[in-house]
Amino acid sequence: LQDLLNAYINFTSRKYIQTDQIELATQDWAKMTKNIRKQLRKAVIDHVSDSFIETNLPLESLIEAAVKFGQTDEQALANCAQIFNDHAEKLLEVSSMACSMSSNLEGIKLVRMAAIQVQQLLPQVVNAARILGSRNNSKVALENMDVFREQWLRSVKLLTEAVDDLITINEFLSVSENHILDDLNRCVMALREKDIDTLDRIAGVVRGRCARVGNVVIAEADLYEPDDVINKIQETVFVLKDQLIPNFAHSVQFAVNSLQQQREPDDNGFIEASRVVYDGVHDVRN
Repeated sequence: LQDLLNAYINFTSRKYIQTDQIELATQDWAKMTKNIRKQLRKAVIDHVSDSFIETNLPLESLIEAAVKFGQTDEQALANCAQIFNDHAEKLLEVSSMACSMSSNLEGIKLVRMAAIQVQQLLPQVVNAARILGSRNNSKVALENMDVFREQWLRSVKLLTEAVDDLITINEFLSVSENHILDDLNRCVMALREKDIDTLDRIAGVVRGRCARVGNVVIAEADLYEPDDVINKIQETVFVLKDQLIPNFAHSVQFAVNSLQQQREPDDNGFIEASRVVYDGVHDVRN
């Protein structure tokens, strides 16, 4: 932008008579702005890919804490409530980011409506968990928690689908594939360093990302009439979700058990299971 302004100042001060400098500076500025927008879109999709994974886990952890620790460990319940609240706020923040980078007015409207619903439900879900924590033997408190749980899951699912509609599937799959490759490499490093916690945690993220890829692709495929291509897509997603991910989970569990029993894990087997999962994601993207 400064180069463009300098070219204009030089022209108006008649230091240079030619206008080609302004034209070139304008073209450079437009090109750089386009590149910045591309990077911003990638950054937003990075956030979407990271945040909308297994969105039910913070809620399930909150409910479990309310049942187990409500009366005996209020701090544990408070910590879970804070994690749940932070996760919900992150979803709302990322949703707003997605809206800022989209020109789909109807899609933006749907995201904002879904976000308002999630925002209104957030304190009610936390209060229901606190009530359950104070009366964790109460059937009424448990039923109340179940009602809010179902409402929350429906609202977050609607928000997830609305946000997915704002981003192109090509960009989402590209970003997700890169994340999955990075996470698989981190799993292999954790295995070699015998870091059980990191291995188990990152492997869970990989499974969540793969499942999310499958869900997004199936939702996209459902928009089209069935044909050979759509059938092939559904078949490839089925292989990923019902065969490759369980096989990878089995390899992770076997590796974790080996490390816990202080036995040498099967590095080659784990690497092969990781490669097959990545290839499965790549096949789905293709």
